[in-house]
Amino acid sequence: MVKSRSRTAGPRREKRNVLRSPNLSARTVAALVERVNTWDGRLTWNDLVKLAAEETGRSYVRQTLYNNGSIRAAYQAHQEERRSSERWGDRRNRRRPMDGTIRRLRQQVLQLQNENSLLIERFARWVYNASVRGLDEQFLDNPLPPIDRRHR
Repeated sequence: MVKSRSRTAGPRREKRNVLRSPNLSARTVAALVERVNTWDGRLTWNDLVKLAAEETGRSYVRQTLYNNGSIRAAYQAHQEERRSSERWGDRRNRRRPMDGTIRRLRQQVLQLQNENSLLIERFARWVYNASVRGLDEQFLDNPLPPIDRRHR
């Protein structure tokens, strides 16, 4: 005769009440992008997670930071700038007295180009979805209705 084992037998696992960190605010994103733009040397996603923890006092995972377009664009711009500076060595920067400013501005240009391509992709999705639903440009350009502030 085989004994059946009940599902409640054995040690119970306690559920931990883990609160998730709040969504990244625009101020936090701007601060992290600025820190990435001024970062010297190699930057990894783990470094970025630590920066986010220092900035907010909360812990975020790499995926949260990666899913934010501005942070991802800044990180990718930093990586591209680092790769190009490794390729050319420090010869290029020794000749210029404002190397830090130039490097930061180059990173910012790369970051804005990355953000721009993300927005263009998003706009292309919107155009496709609008055309599939039969919405024309004239309908999409209608002004927004006025805000009725009397009823709160």
